[in-house]
Amino acid sequence: MRKSRLRPRPGDQPGGSLVGQVQAVEGGAYLVRDVRGQEYRIPHDQNTRIDRPAHVGDRIQSWFDRQGRAVLIRSLDEEAR
Repeated sequence: MRKSRLRPRPGDQPGGSLVGQVQAVEGGAYLVRDVRGQEYRIPHDQNTRIDRPAHVGDRIQSWFDRQGRAVLIRSLDEEAR
């Protein structure tokens, strides 16, 4: 069985965004799988704006600055409710 490779920064270019489903919550980070099946670890800290805490199974969108740090994490599941 082949394991997914976790990437420290989502996307190929800085300053982008990522949409995916939360696979795990690791304290100060979310493990997210995008629609292509790639897994990413998205660390967050006191400088990251989070609209509401995400849980396993939630769909989120994350925006990143030029250094690849998450600056905003927004729940997409909230819109469907």
